[in-house]
Amino acid sequence: MWRHAGSRPDTLRQLKQVHKGDRALLYHGKPEHALYALAEVSRDPYPDPHETNTKKMVMDLRAIDQIHEEYAADDMSADG
Repeated sequence: MWRHAGSRPDTLRQLKQVHKGDRALLYHGKPEHALYALAEVSRDPYPDPHETNTKKMVMDLRAIDQIHEEYAADDMSADG
């Protein structure tokens, strides 16, 4: 289960557009800010069962492949 998306309206709108079977790039936040894996959404987003705020959403992911070469977020934005 992927959590920590928060309850920001723009994030919730984007999560609601995700569907089972979609692919996702996974990245480490601080301090690396780098991609580390490719995953597939294994369940449509649903309310976080660990929160009382039902607006917070989570989704289940299934790992597909690990990215062996570090690919920093700065490099990704520079490539366009």
